[in-house]
Parts: sequence; structure tokens; C-alpha cells
Amino acid sequence: MNLVQFLDTYAGAIRSAVVQTYPPLYDGEMRRTCGFDLHRLLRRPLGAQADAIRAAALSIQRQPGTVIVGEMGSGKSFIAAAAAYLAGCRRVFVMSPPHLVRKWRREIERTVPGAQVAIVHTIGDLERARCAGGSIQFVICSREYAKLGYRWRPATVNRLVRGADGQIVRDDTGALVRACCCPTCFTPIIDDEGVPLTRADLAEKKHRCAACGGPLWEADRTGPRRVPLADYVLRRMRRCFDLCVVDEVHELKSRGTAQGLAGAALAEACAKTLVLTGTLLGGCARRHAMT
Repeated sequence: MNLVQFLDTYAGAIRSAVVQTYPPLYDGEMRRTCGFDLHRLLRRPLGAQADAIRAAALSIQRQPGTVIVGEMGSGKSFIAAAAAYLAGCRRVFVMSPPHLVRKWRREIERTVPGAQVAIVHTIGDLERARCAGGSIQFVICSREYAKLGYRWRPATVNRLVRGADGQIVRDDTGALVRACCCPTCFTPIIDDEGVPLTRADLAEKKHRCAACGGPLWEADRTGPRRVPLADYVLRRMRRCFDLCVVDEVHELKSRGTAQGLAGAALAEACAKTLVLTGTLLGGCARRHAMT
């Protein structure tokens, strides 16, 4: 019996075992008992949007992370705004692609009664949003402003290399040998294998001193003067927001990208997280015939 035959034969038993092991948090029988009054919204959900709103709101209340998956045009932003409001979240941070920022503002203003919506581009905008009054507040930030920061360059000092006897080391031509050292503790900068690192090596990615842990980079004054807003929220506004909403989260799946790090910083800074995507998977694996 191959896998396909096994699944066809025992589909019912497998389905029952999965439902018993992982019972759904929300089903059709909970529509009247979950306690979410959709009449509080400024507009009426269409079709299955009502169940999606109730299920997402229930998940936000009971779990630290929630995922809304839906095709394009299914109303994910409307569902997210309504669910956040009905779940009791009063300060919500939204990170969206740059071309959807204004759409998010329209969706929130047309859905949540009495909501104050602010689009932030700078630290000053964030601080004004922090000090703003109102019982319900949504702060919307473009993914680009959330991730982009200042330009940096290596920060080192060149010091003469001395041998075990304390004498200055010279190369084959008689020139003095210098090494890149930490600007804080003046320890020579080496990699995990003990090989000295050059400024070119340090310019590829940010490093820290192995001896004192100090940063081996500094801001480049010739570049733009800005700070990633996601980092600012993490360091200065931790737990200021009840919920972080991340739209098109599948674009943040790469661990080492700036936008992925920005999403992770916001998720850590906020109490709970709600992510939206229409592309949960990047496709299915296919077996191509050999030619």
C-alpha cells in the first residue's frame, strides 16, 4: 500500500485523530457565544468575513501570535482592523508595504469607530503618536521606514604589532606592521580562527570586539541621518502597543534581511502579533521528468 492508497483508506480516521488532538479554537457553533458584537463596527462584514473576524479576535485574546491567510481581495486588512478592535486592543502598530499605507488608513477609518490613525515617518512622528490622546489609536508605518537606518562604516584604530619579546614587528621590506584594533580596549581584531581582520573584512557586516563586546562600527556622517523606526520602538517604546500587525508577512521570511529583522524587532516590542499573508507557501515541490 503506497501513501496515496493509505490516505484514501484511512482518511476519516486521520481526520478524527487530527481534530481530537488539535481542536479548533473557533467553529460555527461559537458565533453567538464568543461575545464579539459585530454591530459595533462602522460597516458590515460580507459572507465569511464575519467568522474570520470573530476567530481572529478570539485568537488575539488567547494567543501571543495570530495568522490571517486569505486570497487577494478577501479583505484581510478589514478583518485585521476589526479583529484588533473587538479583541480589546487600543494601541496598534501596523507595518505594511509602502504602497498600502494609505489603504490601511482608509480601512481603519471606515471600520473602527473613534479610531485615531497616524502615519509615521520619523521618530518625531512616533513621539507625537505616543503623546496623542484618544482611546483607540492605530499607528501605521511603511516597511521601508521601519527597516532603513543610517549608513555605517568600520570603526577601528591602527596600532603597531609587537612580538612576544615586546619588540615592534616589521615585514620583509622593513616596514612597520600595523593591525586593526578595537577602539575601546585596543585589542587586535581577529576572527574565530585567530586570523587578523582588515577594514575590508569589517565592512562586509557589523562585528563586535571579542574581548570587550564593543561595536566595531560607527555612523557614516556623509550618509542619511535616520534610525530604523522598528529599532526605536523596540528600545524606547517597548510594550507601548498592545498589538503589532504585519502585512504581507511572507516578504519577511528571510532571516538576515533588514525587513525581516524589523519585523522581529516589532514583534518583540509589542505584547501580541497579528500577521497577514495571501502567500503562506511559496509553491509546492514538483518532480520533473528527466529528459
